[in-house]
Amino acid sequence: MVEKQDLECLINKMKWLFSVLAFAGASANADITYYFGGTLSSAFGTLPAGTQFNGSFSYAYPQSPIYSEIHPIFQLADYIPQKLNVVVGSQQLSWINSSGEARIRVINNHRISTDGVSSTNLDSFLIMTTTYYDSVGGELIEEFGLLLGDESGRAFSSNALANESMKIDQFNYTEFYFGSSLGPSSSSNLTYLIPEPYSLSLLALGGVMVGLSRRRK
Repeated sequence: MVEKQDLECLINKMKWLFSVLAFAGASANADITYYFGGTLSSAFGTLPAGTQFNGSFSYAYPQSPIYSEIHPIFQLADYIPQKLNVVVGSQQLSWINSSGEARIRVINNHRISTDGVSSTNLDSFLIMTTTYYDSVGGELIEEFGLLLGDESGRAFSSNALANESMKIDQFNYTEFYFGSSLGPSSSSNLTYLIPEPYSLSLLALGGVMVGLSRRRK
């Protein structure tokens, strides 16, 4: 049996270790990864409507913007992603930091008008490639990316990168897209957006610590 004194000592050690990790995690950079997926809402080349896609993207966090604009009515900032991968049907599209141009653009409270009278404050997150050449469904593409938009203006409070806090229900417009300036562009519906949180490493460590509390015979 584990004695009460031994158990209290183990708990205190776990509390100390988790506080150290929390401090280290707050001060160190880490890669934030999101997983997403959905279906094409219309045909694209030989790919029929309903074709499934799934992928992931990641970026270093925190990071300073490579470009920013601060206006009285909206804020905009560009960042550098680490990777963007997606499989559409059986076709894989893969971009990593060293393979061309790509950007993350975060916009907070961009006031736009769709009818010339009313306006909405748009928050948006866009990750896209700008120099990528491949074919999907027999059609040439020059870019692909992921767009998340919130017309209520409540998804973001600034133009800073989010950590693992973005959720699909924060946005009323979500789309994975690919295409070219001279050819067709895809149309799709995103069905999930799942972050890979920092807490996974903490949970794994917690499992290790629990394993150390084996009963003494």
